[in-house]
Amino acid sequence: MHVQIGTSHSMAVSGKGKLYCWGWNDNGQCAKDPNIIDEVVIKDSSRVASVNVDASLGRIIEQGVTNPTKIKQIVAHEDRSMLLTAENEVLAFGRNDKGQLGLGQYQDIYLPTKVEYFSR
Repeated sequence: MHVQIGTSHSMAVSGKGKLYCWGWNDNGQCAKDPNIIDEVVIKDSSRVASVNVDASLGRIIEQGVTNPTKIKQIVAHEDRSMLLTAENEVLAFGRNDKGQLGLGQYQDIYLPTKVEYFSR
């Protein structure tokens, strides 16, 4: 088990690569639509924990996961998060108003999205 604590959210990844997020989700840092208000957000293996990356979109398929990818490493920082998958892909989500996620855009994003720069 590995745990990371951000300013207002926390994340944990189990030994089996399952991701759990909880806490404040105002910028999508818990990989959930920030318009859906929950006191605690926990993602288990049926959703983002076992991620399925659609290579054509470069992002997580939120439902209908068929080929789960294990999470190797997590980082929770202030109001954003990053994941390293077993395939060594970097996924980022949360606050992105200054482009701090490295996605080539300036909008917050709640779906973990592949950082293409590291795919070169």
